[in-house]
Amino acid sequence: MVYTGMATRSSTNRQTCSRNRTPIWFSLLAICLVAASCGDSSVSSVTTLAPSSVQTTSTIVETTTTLDLPPPDPFHVVGTQILDPNGDVFYPVGANVAISTTEYSYVFEGGNGGVNDHISSVEAWNWNVVRANLSCFSDNGGPTTQQVVAGIEDTVKRLTAARIVVIIECHDGTGSDVLLDSEVEKRVGEFWDLVVAEYKDNPYVWFNFFNEPFESDDLTNWKSLHDFYIDRYRAQSDNIIVVDLPLYGQGLNLFEDNPLPESFTTACNVIFGWHAYGSLGEQEFTARDYKSLIESVQEQDVTIIASEVGYIDPGAEAQNEINESRKEAFEIMVEVAPETGVGLMWWHAIGDTADESFFRLKNDGSGFWTADNSGNLTEAGEVFWEFSQTNHEVDEYDGPVPTGGCAGLEAAAEESEEDEE
Repeated sequence: MVYTGMATRSSTNRQTCSRNRTPIWFSLLAICLVAASCGDSSVSSVTTLAPSSVQTTSTIVETTTTLDLPPPDPFHVVGTQILDPNGDVFYPVGANVAISTTEYSYVFEGGNGGVNDHISSVEAWNWNVVRANLSCFSDNGGPTTQQVVAGIEDTVKRLTAARIVVIIECHDGTGSDVLLDSEVEKRVGEFWDLVVAEYKDNPYVWFNFFNEPFESDDLTNWKSLHDFYIDRYRAQSDNIIVVDLPLYGQGLNLFEDNPLPESFTTACNVIFGWHAYGSLGEQEFTARDYKSLIESVQEQDVTIIASEVGYIDPGAEAQNEINESRKEAFEIMVEVAPETGVGLMWWHAIGDTADESFFRLKNDGSGFWTADNSGNLTEAGEVFWEFSQTNHEVDEYDGPVPTGGCAGLEAAAEESEEDEE
């Protein structure tokens, strides 16, 4: 998570599904947080959890979850959609969270702790996915990589037993243009060796190797970094891999008129993590701009999830152009995300009484599990509560449902290509 500013882009006439526009470089004002349609008109209701009634009591009561772990039947990424292990369309709606792991002060707990004992509250919000923001190694006396992996295990298993997807991600190296064989990359790689070995057969754990690893638009090194990680871990697991876009995760418009790397678009079970904070390279933008941009990129048959959206609730610290862009982008994404099948995840659900950078959901800065959801929610919290409670209708998948893992699918694709030749 970072803050970004806006730069101008010339306006042009555009059609619904495609537009000819030369991307114009935009500047980023980035302050890294410490540790922060054209298509078939048929639709289908796809949220996997039944909506819950608005909570009017002071506390959501937690219950114990039986560890009935999911069978090793994979999710499948097909074109612009995600299919769950049952072959149904999976539309991700959820939030970024912390997981408390040790006695050490930890990343993104915000003074409130983690999601650990609040899984029934995740269900009450009707979220089917959470993104666990982690510092995966420490050089300052914090938890070791082994302690982090061991510390999240119980919570990850209880979340996935409830059929809630957990996107595990490393915040180490955010915005530092992480290169292969750099010290950060090697240390993060040690974490993923352990995590993939632990969860390779649990399809409800998705791998988001690096949070916002590139401040720049260095597509060559961005590609090399992720090619290495995709190849390395795809050989071990069919679990979905999330690749954060360049420009602090916000560079979707880099691929509006230019192709994403073929090695990504043809790889099995890869989706793109977009941090939709309003940085489209223009000062003013509309819902049509957003929808047209998304659909332009989706023409490459890729799946996008807005894994970070949100803004600081109105207040003294929120009165600035950057936050206004975030607010406008959030309101637009609530409108266009279901229309385009782009999942939506709030930043950040844990809250904090003193730190505005958490974009809190509750007026008192408490965690998403506390207080009265009908009276204590911020302005944005009320909107996201309603969004989360809605069974969104997205394009229905009408193709053949894939079976088997990535190796079998890739072999079948190669055989099909040979037959066509």
